[in-house]
Order: sequence, then C-alpha cells, then structure tokens
Amino acid sequence: TQPGSEFITALHDTTTKTLSNRFGNAQITNAGVNEYSNVVDIILQQDEVAKFIVRKLYRWFVYYDITDDVEQDIITPLAAQFRDGDYEIQPIIETLLRSDHFFGEEACGCMIKNPMDFAFGIVRQFKMDVPNELAKRYEQQLAIGDYAGFLQMSYYYPPNVAGWKSYYQEPTFYQIWINSVTLPQRIGYAYVAINIGFDFDDDLLIADPLLLVDSLDNPSDVNMMIDELVAILFPKPITTTQKIFIKGALIPGLPDFEWNVEYSEYNTDPTNETLASGVRSKLKNMITVMVTMAEYQLM
Repeated sequence: TQPGSEFITALHDTTTKTLSNRFGNAQITNAGVNEYSNVVDIILQQDEVAKFIVRKLYRWFVYYDITDDVEQDIITPLAAQFRDGDYEIQPIIETLLRSDHFFGEEACGCMIKNPMDFAFGIVRQFKMDVPNELAKRYEQQLAIGDYAGFLQMSYYYPPNVAGWKSYYQEPTFYQIWINSVTLPQRIGYAYVAINIGFDFDDDLLIADPLLLVDSLDNPSDVNMMIDELVAILFPKPITTTQKIFIKGALIPGLPDFEWNVEYSEYNTDPTNETLASGVRSKLKNMITVMVTMAEYQLM
C-alpha cells in the first residue's frame, strides 16, 4: 500500500507560528490543511536552499572540491537559475553539463567511478553483446547491478537518507569507493569481463576487444591504436612510459611492425577464426592491463 497522510482539524494548532531567525522570523498564520505549503514556500525562498541542492549536484556530476571560485562562478548563478525556475532540476543540470567548466581539464579524471559506472561502463565501452530478449537482458543487468552491491553501492538501497558517503563525507569523498576489499574485486571483475565472461544460462557476456579495435581509425598502427584506446578508456592522457608498458603487453619485445603485419593479415580475412583468435588473444592481454590500471578507475 502507498503511504498516506490525514489532516485532523481538531488536532491542528491554529495559532500563529514564528520561525527562527534563519528564516527571517517569518510568521505562519493558520491556513488549515494548506498550511504546510506556506512553510515549504518560506523554506524555498532562502538562497541557501538552492545553493545546498546545487552543491550536491555539482559533487555528483563534477567534483567534490568546491573552491571559492567555483562557489562564486558556478554554484551561485546556478542556484539563482534554480530558484528563479521554480526549482526545476532538469534545466540546471543541462546548464551544468553543457558548460565549458564541465568539459574543462580540471573537471576531467577527478572522480573515482562509482560501482555502477564501473560495472556497467565495461559492458558499454566494449560493446558487449546483450541479449535482445527482454527477460534475459533484465537478468544480466540485474546481476551486474547486484555485483555493484559487492562494491558497496546497492543502487536502490542507499545506506541512509543522506545517500552514499562518497558524495558528502569529508575529506575522502570518492576515495571511499576504493579500499582493500573493493579494489581487488574491481580488478577481478574487469579481468573476468575481458578474459572469461559471465555465464547467464548459456548466454555468455564477455568483451570482444576486436569489436572495439576494429572500429578505431587506424588499428593497424600500434601506437595510434593505443592512443585511441587511451582516449576511450581513460579520462586523461597518460605518460609515454605507460604507453610503452601497455604496448609490451601486446607485442612483448617485438618491433612495432609485427603488429601491423599480424593485424593486416587478419583484416584481409576477418572471418578466419584462426587469425582472429590470435589477434584477439594479444588484444585481451593489452586490454586487461589497461582496465586494471589506476587511471581506469577515474572518470
């Protein structure tokens, strides 16, 4: 049954109520069953209410560190838009997500992926083949969502009314997602997704790196391929040393042209499973290294 409420006239206080100085000592006169709406209106007239909500949205979508400049240049004008727009959430989210600030260098790669973003992000990034049948797709997605619960984010069951600590608990915020329990589980999940797959009643959900690599602009050039994958999988550029390390997982100790020869041979006959299997195996080694790097935990 749906929760409800009942207004009982005989129990209602009909006297004038005076709120605290935080609300300008506003007075609430008797308005019967509609009196609560007058209280809500007074609360929403306070500038700090809009700012409080906008700060929460900023920490969810951008970053937890709200500097004086961010407060002045982002939070304050968004709060004014929020208040003037009768507290409609969608317009201010659109303004924030379309702003130059949201796409600025400082706002990229500053958050640790929450468990849902991490678990479902791998499925999306590697174009995993989800079943068309709705019931089977639901089963898979429910299982992935349940796995995120092991990473300490059960989506429909926040720990309390405040939500997940990573969005409000100072000073660690998003760092709460990573600990001695969750980090090995994240790495293990990524490894299984790339190399073993998740079996759902004979429907195997597994990443095929060829689907991603074949869609790149120049997959036969090993350095350009790695650059493109870095741009897709990581929120920020990585060092040359890291790229060399990644390449070593693909063609250990071999010159760059060896990859060009092998991939080009496969590309001329992509239906040849022997050729595809060899290329896929090497790509899995490289992709496994990339998704278990610290940078992959960021967004």
